[in-house]
Amino acid sequence: MSILLTIAQWAIASFLFLVFLLAASLNLWIGWRELVKRDYRGVSVLPVFGGLVGSISIAISPLEQVRGLWWVPALIDYGCIPYLLLGLVMAIKERYFV
Repeated sequence: MSILLTIAQWAIASFLFLVFLLAASLNLWIGWRELVKRDYRGVSVLPVFGGLVGSISIAISPLEQVRGLWWVPALIDYGCIPYLLLGLVMAIKERYFV
């Protein structure tokens, strides 16, 4: 693989990972406000965005050892899989246990 392609891979993967960290931090902050402080003012505009961008950044990483862990950012980001599961549980609870 050429050195320019490797540098481009590192640059794109690093940028996308930084975007993931920002989005995941914001989603965690919004989730903390909703669950702990019961403050429902802010809602994540794109809740799945952070996990998706993080997964893409890991999948295109130049390190072959981490490419198989593409699913981890979607699991870590509160606005992605955990938020969707929480919404599913709340919908089931509201529908069947009211």
